[in-house]
Amino acid sequence: MRIKYLFFSFFMLSVVLSANCQQKSLSPAQLKEDFEIFKGSIIEAHAGLYWYNDTSTIDNRLASISASIQQKKSQTEFHRLLQEFYAGINCGHSWMSRPYEFVNKRDSGNYYFPFQLFFDGTKATLFKDYSTDESLNIGDEVLKIDGMTIAEIFKILYRYIPSDGYNLTSKNRIIAGQFPLYYQQYIQLKDEVVLTVKGKDGISQEIRLNCIDKTTFEERSKSEFSTKPEDLLSFKIIDDQTALLRIKTFSKDWIKYQQKISFKKFLKESFTEIQEKQISKLILDLRSNGGGDDGLGALLNTYLIPEKFRYFDKMELSTKKFSYLQYSNTKGLKWASILIKKSKEKPNTYLWTHHQPLKEQKPNKLVYTGELVILTNGSTFSTAADVCAILHANKRGTFAGEEVGGGYYGNNSAISMDIQLPNSGIRYWIPLVRYTNYVDYPEFIGHGVIPKQVIPFTFNDLIDPEDLVLKKSMKLFKTE
Repeated sequence: MRIKYLFFSFFMLSVVLSANCQQKSLSPAQLKEDFEIFKGSIIEAHAGLYWYNDTSTIDNRLASISASIQQKKSQTEFHRLLQEFYAGINCGHSWMSRPYEFVNKRDSGNYYFPFQLFFDGTKATLFKDYSTDESLNIGDEVLKIDGMTIAEIFKILYRYIPSDGYNLTSKNRIIAGQFPLYYQQYIQLKDEVVLTVKGKDGISQEIRLNCIDKTTFEERSKSEFSTKPEDLLSFKIIDDQTALLRIKTFSKDWIKYQQKISFKKFLKESFTEIQEKQISKLILDLRSNGGGDDGLGALLNTYLIPEKFRYFDKMELSTKKFSYLQYSNTKGLKWASILIKKSKEKPNTYLWTHHQPLKEQKPNKLVYTGELVILTNGSTFSTAADVCAILHANKRGTFAGEEVGGGYYGNNSAISMDIQLPNSGIRYWIPLVRYTNYVDYPEFIGHGVIPKQVIPFTFNDLIDPEDLVLKKSMKLFKTE
C-alpha cells in the first residue's frame, strides 16, 4: 500500500477538477439524496471527523445544512454548503472538487483577473499585471477589492479552505496560490473588478479593471511557466562548515518521474559527503514540501536523530466496512480491510498495524549529529509536517520560517476514498486513516511546529534574486 501518496501539492491540482454534470437546479429531493450520502459516508469513514469537533457540534452543523436544502439550489450553492462543513472538520486532507457549473462559466467568459497578488499575511501587493491599464504599478499595495479589505476577504475564505487544526499559515498559502478562483467561487464572479490601490507615494486611488478571458490570460502569463522547474532534491556545500539539504517532496514516484533519482541513494550520498567533509552545520529546507511517502520521511529522520526513536504512535480507522462503494472509484478497499484489526482500547475503532514507520526507528550509520536548522512554511504539510514534529519532539534542530502547515500531532490521510454524488456530481475525498505522531507537546495542539525563529516571507524576499530567508537562517547557528 502506498501511504500518503496524495500529497499537499496534488491538492492544489485536484480541487480545480470539476465533476462532469450538467448545469441545472437541484430539487429538494435530489439535494436530500446527495446530502444523505455525503453525511453518511463521512460519519462512517472519515478518520478524523471528531478530532477537533465534538459530536454535538458536527450534528448541529449537519442539521443546519439539512434545514437549508428544503428549496431548489444550484450545484454551486449546494457545493458551498458542503465545502464549508468539510473545511470545518479541520482536516487538511479533506478535499472537494470545484463545482462544474462555476468552472464552466468562469472558463467560458471574461472572468480572469488581469493581475496577480502577493500576500504577506493579509497584506496584498501587486505582483503581476496582465492588463493594459497604465495606472497599475508592480509593488503597489492593494487595500480593497470591490470595496472589501483584504482582511475581510480572507476571513470569508477561511471558512471554505481546509487545514489541519487551527492552522492559518496553510490557509494563507492555499488562498494565495489560487486567490482569483477562491474569491470568485466564494464571494462573487463578475467580469470586472474594482481595486483600491496605494502607490509608493502613499496616495490611494480606485481603479476599475475589465477581466480577461482564459485564452488571453494564458497567453499573457505563459512565459512565467516556461522555465525548467527546480530539482525536487538537492544538496549543496555552502562553505567548509555548512551544507544545505533541500527536499521539496517525499513522493517517491514524483522524484523518479521528474528527477530520475532514488531518494534512498540521494540521502546516502548526501550524508556520506557530510561525514567525509566534516560538515558541522546543516540547513534542512522543507519549505513548500507537500508530503508524500511515510517511509521516506521516517528514513530521513534516521539520518538526523542519533538515538532510537518512535515515529508514528498509531494508525486508526473508523470502519473496515464501506457502505458507499457504489459512488466511489477507489479500488482495493475490500483488500485493505483484511489487514485492519479491531482496537481493544477504543470502541468503534480499527487499527492499521502493518507499516514500517510504526516500528521503533534506529539511527543510520551515517547519522548527522552537528547543528541543524530546519526551514518551514505554511506549505510544509503531511509527511513533511510529520518529519518536523518528530525532529522537534526529539529536540533536534532549530526551526525557522513560518509555522508548519501540517498538524504536529498527526493528520488524516493514507488511503483516500473518493465519492461522487449522483445528482449534483460533486466529488470529494475522505481520508480513511488517522495518524498519531509519537509526540507530546500540548502547546502545539491544533497547530504545526511553530518556529523558535519566525522569519516571514515578504514581497522583498520574492523579488530579490537571493533567498533572504535562507540567508537569515544561517545566522541561527551557535558555533563560530
